[in-house]
Amino acid sequence: MNVCHLLVVCIFSALTNASAGLVIFQRTEGKNFTILWQFLTSGTKYFCKNQCKDTDTLVQTTGVSSHNDRHSIKYEHTPPVGGTLYATILNLNTADSGRYRMGVGLPELPESYRDFEIRVLPAEQQYRSSVPSPEVHIHTGPAGGTLEIQCPFHASRSTKFFCKGNCLDGHILLRTTENSDCVDRYCVDFRPEPLMKMYLLVVTISQLDKSDSGRYTCAVGSSLRSAYIQEFDVSVSDGLPLDGKVESEGRRDSSENRPTVLVWPLVLAGALVLLMIGAVLLFLCKHKRKPNSDGPRCEFSTQNAQQEDTYESIQDCGTRALDHSYCTLKPAQHMRCYSNT
Repeated sequence: MNVCHLLVVCIFSALTNASAGLVIFQRTEGKNFTILWQFLTSGTKYFCKNQCKDTDTLVQTTGVSSHNDRHSIKYEHTPPVGGTLYATILNLNTADSGRYRMGVGLPELPESYRDFEIRVLPAEQQYRSSVPSPEVHIHTGPAGGTLEIQCPFHASRSTKFFCKGNCLDGHILLRTTENSDCVDRYCVDFRPEPLMKMYLLVVTISQLDKSDSGRYTCAVGSSLRSAYIQEFDVSVSDGLPLDGKVESEGRRDSSENRPTVLVWPLVLAGALVLLMIGAVLLFLCKHKRKPNSDGPRCEFSTQNAQQEDTYESIQDCGTRALDHSYCTLKPAQHMRCYSNT
């Protein structure tokens, strides 16, 4: 694999607009790492690690570029708004492994951002590992979710392949000469990427299952023997994204990676029900306060209930309705009846 190829596979996942999980970039220590991310907002650009607190900020600038020791960022404006942000770490070591974020705004209050993870492999591992291409990226996602992976290629070819494992083993999930096609839970979309001067084969796996975990291959070419290939791994978790995060890229107040919920109709319906209940209660309250000349009349009394030695029940009071009796409600919620005759 040549140097140019190494750079391409390092940056392709950052072009994703929405992802149900986190991308883990695997790199061998001693190498350089560069990732790019495209965005549509403007403001302070930053590159940070872990929780992006004050001590976690690696590089931050309002200009077009900045560097700090082995870390640097570079910004290229794309008219009319937004642009491309490059983040680089030179001479990777095992201490560089961890969670990272690049974004626009402020690290502690980002407007738009990209989360990813770097896993630095010991230099000797590339020689003793029995797994070919140990530096392939790992795309993580929850069971039941959807993963979208972008495979970059420098040339356009007629046939597109998407395989589980090695395509030559015959585990071909999708093979098509169309630019867009779907088979079962798998889809491909082949399109040019003018900014990067390359082509992207976007592969999608929907309704993820634990059995979907493993190595995959996307390829373009007239045949598998002569095709250009990209390999990646998929890791499916038990229904929740890693770290409990639903989105790894997007706006802080965005719901791009959350299921669509019709909230406003429910709120309006609830408010309408409350208004109707309030109107009914108000009507009943006014109706009870209106004197009734045909029945007993009840008034609230401030007299101490303990000074009364004789009480009559509400039922007894009701039996004197024909005598135009009236009642006084005592503070102890007893009622005494008085006759008008």
